[in-house]
Amino acid sequence: LALYLVLVAASDARGVSYYGDKRLAELLALPRDDIGRARRRLVECGLIAWRRPYYQVLSLDPDDIRRSRPRGRSPRESDPGRAGRTMDIREVLLRMAGEPSGAGDGPDPGAPSLDEPAGPKD
Repeated sequence: LALYLVLVAASDARGVSYYGDKRLAELLALPRDDIGRARRRLVECGLIAWRRPYYQVLSLDPDDIRRSRPRGRSPRESDPGRAGRTMDIREVLLRMAGEPSGAGDGPDPGAPSLDEPAGPKD
């Protein structure tokens, strides 16, 4: 996800980014191998195109995005808990990181509340 966000932020009006893998690895403080893995995943998902050294962020038109679920399965079959509801950004990020989202469990009791200031508690 971090690679995608940098590419979106650094791309021109056509979605083209001129950062190479070395610079992206420096910006993201990631090994170049991780950049390569992230790039392959983004290409597989239809989010970017890549031809060394150029990246292009592709349109997010729902008809153009290849879903990252098993072939032949609808979203409802792929994730019955997801059907009929909108995912919040936390769930999206956790899923992309490969962690369980805890969807439907309510707010994380350890998460800071928006009503209380962040920082150490006395």
